[in-house]
Amino acid sequence: MTKQLTPFEQAEQNREQGMKRLAGILITQAWIDRLRQLRAAKVRMSSTEEKQWHALITQAAVAQHNHFGYDA
Repeated sequence: MTKQLTPFEQAEQNREQGMKRLAGILITQAWIDRLRQLRAAKVRMSSTEEKQWHALITQAAVAQHNHFGYDA
């Protein structure tokens, strides 16, 4: 059985979860912005940068799934 949280504890828990969700959103938005910059400059992303973005987004997705489950 879980402990009943006070309104202050619940608010803190909601803030923490919101920050974790926001981190994933910010990573994805930064990636989209970078793609737009490259497209505007008509330049391809280097394979090294592509691998780094892939690793970062994969890590964020796994963390979101582990914390929030399929609802993330």
